[in-house]
Amino acid sequence: MRLSTRRRPISREERVAIRDLKSNSNIVIRQADKGGAVTILNTVDYIKEAESQLNNSSFYKKLTYNPCAQFKKDLKSMINTFSSEGQSEAVKDIPILQNTGCGLRFPPGDPYCE
Repeated sequence: MRLSTRRRPISREERVAIRDLKSNSNIVIRQADKGGAVTILNTVDYIKEAESQLNNSSFYKKLTYNPCAQFKKDLKSMINTFSSEGQSEAVKDIPILQNTGCGLRFPPGDPYCE
């Protein structure tokens, strides 16, 4: 059973408020990792937290090179392997493997591969 995805119409005031929030460079609006909620964060705090996490050497290692070319090569190889084994249907649903006609496309916002 599929639930309706229809949204209630929003008022002019709500549209203006959303536009104002989107254009405010002092805040960052992101979808939460879980639950479908929306988070609004102070930009300075958001950047500090991101830098703090990225600088945690227990979880992240600074690369001396851009790994995207190798990623593309490996992904193309996997696609060819799947295709030759008749498993191309499984590959087409993986978002990172979408083909744009000029090569593989990485997810939007990926800082290393855009």
